[in-house]
Amino acid sequence: MKPFIVYLFLVLSVGAYAEKTYVTTYFDNGNIQSKGWTIDNNKTDFWIYYYPNGNVEKKGNYKNNLKTDFWIFYHDNNIVKAKGRFASDLKTEYWKYYFESNTLEKEGNYTNNNANGYWKTYHKNTNLKSQGRYINGAKTGYWKTYHDNTKSKSEGNYLNGLKNKFWKFYHNNAVISKFGSFNQNLKVGYWQYFRESGKKEKEGHYLTDKKVKWWLFYDDNEKINHKCQLKDNQKNGYCLMYKNEALISAVKYKAGQKIKEWTDLKSFKKENKLSDLK
Repeated sequence: MKPFIVYLFLVLSVGAYAEKTYVTTYFDNGNIQSKGWTIDNNKTDFWIYYYPNGNVEKKGNYKNNLKTDFWIFYHDNNIVKAKGRFASDLKTEYWKYYFESNTLEKEGNYTNNNANGYWKTYHKNTNLKSQGRYINGAKTGYWKTYHDNTKSKSEGNYLNGLKNKFWKFYHNNAVISKFGSFNQNLKVGYWQYFRESGKKEKEGHYLTDKKVKWWLFYDDNEKINHKCQLKDNQKNGYCLMYKNEALISAVKYKAGQKIKEWTDLKSFKKENKLSDLK
């Protein structure tokens, strides 16, 4: 909706040719949308903005049409949404953000509109959600996250905003759910996964975030259920099937499609090489 603008010509002497004018804009429903001062059509000094329901949206100061100094932003229910300082329209120094429930959402520092230094985020129940450092808006170094019950959720390092090197992840009962390494946010190397009981669920290799080579899969009692050769997250090669830890069959796949199954070693050796299982 286009705001209706009213210019109140309260002309102040601010220079030889500059006029300082108080401006009010309106929504189509007649409620005020914004009000504040301009100098030669550039916003200056204190301005305040409103939602269509009449509640304040944000307020703060301008200099040469750019936000400056301290600003406060609100949710449409009158609860503070964020507050902090600007310098030439860029966020700077310490900022705090809030949920609509008026609990803290996150807090930390900015430099030239980029998050910098140590930051914390919170769950809506006020418990800590994450903590770590930024450099020029990118997560860096060691970060740790938490479930909303305060139990650890993940921990590891970032490089240029991407997960890097060794990471651990946890179920919300504090039991490890998985661990392994990242390279530029992609899983690489050997990973292990665990159930909430702590028993192993599966383990195997990644290459650029895709399952490759042999993967082992376990039943609820942590006994091998089957193990398969994978490529690009698909079965590609052989799968060995087990029951009570005894080998019962071998199945061959290509690009996820089943080709043939053998239920005894003799028939398998007639058509395949045991070296293919390495």
